[in-house]
This record gives sequence, C-alpha cells and structure tokens, in this order.
Amino acid sequence: MKNIHSFQRPRTSVFPALIILTSLFMAFVFTYDFFIEHQNKVEAYATAQSDQEKAGKILENLDKVKVESQKNSTELQKYIQEFREDVIYEKVFSLMGTDGKIGSISIDRGETLTSGLTLTNIQFSFESENLDNVLSFLDRATDATGKQRYLVKSFAFPFASANVAPISASVSLGIYTIK
Repeated sequence: MKNIHSFQRPRTSVFPALIILTSLFMAFVFTYDFFIEHQNKVEAYATAQSDQEKAGKILENLDKVKVESQKNSTELQKYIQEFREDVIYEKVFSLMGTDGKIGSISIDRGETLTSGLTLTNIQFSFESENLDNVLSFLDRATDATGKQRYLVKSFAFPFASANVAPISASVSLGIYTIK
C-alpha cells in the first residue's frame, strides 16, 4: 500500500531567498550614502525656499516703506535744507521781519544723526516792542504751510505786563540740514 500524505509540503530551496536578501543588503550598503546626501539636499532646498519666502515678505514691507517715504518726501523737505550759513542768516532775518531787532546770532552745525541729516542749532537774541510781535515771530518760524519750518528748541523771555520796555528774548531754533 502506498502511503500518501495529503498535507505534505513541497520542498523549496533557501538559496534564491538568500540571494535576494544578500542583493538587498548590498544595495542598501552601496546606496545609503547617496540616500543621506539626497535627504540633506531636500532639507537644504526646503530651508532655502522658506528663507526665500521670508526675504520676499521683508522686501515687500520695504517696498511699502519706500512708497510711503516717497509720498512724505515733500513734507520732509520742509525740514531739510543745504547747510549754508548765508541762506540760514537770510531766513532767520526774514522770519524776524520788522517785528523786532536781532542782537547776537550764532549757528552751530551740530552732529550728524543716524539718518544722515544734521540738526543745525541757531541761537539768537532779539528785542521786540510788544508781545504780539513775539508771538507773530513764533508763528512764522513754525508755520505749517511755510516753505521752510524750524524746530523751536527753547524760547525764553522775561515778561511783566506792567513793563513798557521792549521785550528781550533768547531763542534756540533747530533745522535739519544736509552737507
């Protein structure tokens, strides 16, 4: 009688599986460095893309500031002039007009600011017949519609309403100048 086993496994060789596993291991060993290099390049590319987007946003904000500064440049020009003593003297004397007499006057160029402008200091003393003339002078010096405006840094004068003598005042003005 023949003995038949219905549950008998067919015999397979381990050799093809061993060749496949060895081939996969060798492929992993030889391509691992290329894989790591590729991953580093992918990460560097993603970082560069992120930096480029940030730089684009910064550039966009700077463009907005540039447009705003160009809009306001005419307003800023009212405060800036070239540093020329003769022009500054002429403007100060024209500000005073016939409302008073300027005594001593001095101009100090001042220090250059971080913006590249220089805050020039103009100090002088003057006499005026009445308080209205003094106020008129201050209005002209700080006129918002004037071609050139001054910053009043300090203004001092003794005033007594009972005093009929001319009013003496000491003024320190500032103006932004360029070289």
